[in-house]
Amino acid sequence: MRNFTIVAGLVLALTGCGKNKFEQAISDMESLKDKMCACTDKACADKVNDEYREFRKSMKDKFKKEDDKEASEEQTKRAKEADKAFHECRSKMKDAAVKDAEKPADPAKPADPAKP
Repeated sequence: MRNFTIVAGLVLALTGCGKNKFEQAISDMESLKDKMCACTDKACADKVNDEYREFRKSMKDKFKKEDDKEASEEQTKRAKEADKAFHECRSKMKDAAVKDAEKPADPAKPADPAKP
């Protein structure tokens, strides 16, 4: 539900803009999605997520004062798909980080002799 609210807010913030600006926003969202899905560790995912948060803030500021033209259904669909894929990749990275943290210590690895 939270992701839907975010997407809806972003789409509403982006509606009313000219097609060129909307297309650029979608392209930026897709780029962030690609970056997130390419991440192989938590640090990368956290960094890209921070970029995404800044992107969302900038979109709200950029599009809140635009004229009354609306985004096409295709543009809205692409924006929602990019946002959904971004969050799916982010969730996979979070799940992988949790699994790594839950792995038991390697029994073949000797204990540190300096620590009793």
